[in-house]
Amino acid sequence: MDVYLPGGRWYDWRTHERLDAPADGGFVGRAAPEDEIPVLARGGSVVAKKPGGRGAANTTAQSRLLPFVLRVYLSDSGRADGELYWDDGVSADAYREGRFTHVEFLACRADDEDCKVDDFSTGEEEEEGKGRSVLFGTVRKAGFKDEMALSHVGIFGVERNSTGVTFNGKKVDFYYDKKHQVIF
Repeated sequence: MDVYLPGGRWYDWRTHERLDAPADGGFVGRAAPEDEIPVLARGGSVVAKKPGGRGAANTTAQSRLLPFVLRVYLSDSGRADGELYWDDGVSADAYREGRFTHVEFLACRADDEDCKVDDFSTGEEEEEGKGRSVLFGTVRKAGFKDEMALSHVGIFGVERNSTGVTFNGKKVDFYYDKKHQVIF
């Protein structure tokens, strides 16, 4: 099957395969069963989601108890951004009354001069930051009081294995999928 894609980098949601469309857009061949709709994520996006499959919730109330999963799809320049809006999922007036949480995400290379959120930069000296990438999460509004838990992060489009991953200043275990260029 041929799929038309606007120019840029794309990722298959299920297989994690990277697709590079021509700069001005074009058709890309995709193998997909006839009973399956291909789902692609554009490079440069960050998607917050809840677990699916057997770990999925059947109601909004159950879903609020599950942790988030963050999928970071890097563009060809190594950047990605996205937002998360979260409220109780039931109230019609949560936004108007300010009972919601809004988080902005930015992933970029530490040596990119634009790699900062507001005036908070990576805190690295220029030479020390070379080759490192960072992911920021900035809470813009914290009006929904339920706890937000993060289960794991997948960063797609990582072209080489990392020597280490830290979360809030602490080293964490990670896995690098070389075939699909993903860090989990």
